[in-house]
Amino acid sequence: SLLNKKLGGRIKILSLRSPYDCLLRCFPQGNKIVKGNLKSRLIMATLYYFANFYNLLVIGTTNKSEEEVGYFTKFGDGAVDIEPISHLYKTDVLEMAKRLGVPEEIIRTKPSAGFWQGQTDEKELGVSYEQLDKILRLLVQGFKEEEISFLTDISKKKVKDVIQRKKKNAHKLLPPARIQIDNLL
Repeated sequence: SLLNKKLGGRIKILSLRSPYDCLLRCFPQGNKIVKGNLKSRLIMATLYYFANFYNLLVIGTTNKSEEEVGYFTKFGDGAVDIEPISHLYKTDVLEMAKRLGVPEEIIRTKPSAGFWQGQTDEKELGVSYEQLDKILRLLVQGFKEEEISFLTDISKKKVKDVIQRKKKNAHKLLPPARIQIDNLL
């Protein structure tokens, strides 16, 4: 609502509760992550509906921190036409928001996809964005797990968890695998 005021009331707010609940009734019962990913994909389908309707492109919000550790939903918030801030770490995005005059209340709000009660990005990631960005910046420079922990005073476990998350989610950054089946033709 703060951003909507700043933009002069140009944001259209839709409730996807009804279609989401309808889908849940049709599908087997999933855990909170499965349900959260469904929400993300439903939101993206809705954004593409309106983009197609108005002949527009869908702009993504994934930043470099989230992209590097795969903290996005494949074919959900990761399915966009343009990623204008994917080269910026989350801490850089927050700094840019300050410079652009984004209301402080928005900047201070804990990042969350809002998929379930009490969810925050940092709880799921297991580190703050400030810590995550320090780890990622040092990894790019070639520092090892132990060195990063020493230089940042971030526990080895947290550094290792970030590295593991990067490895586990690397598939999200690749195009779909192509499989050629010649003997069926």
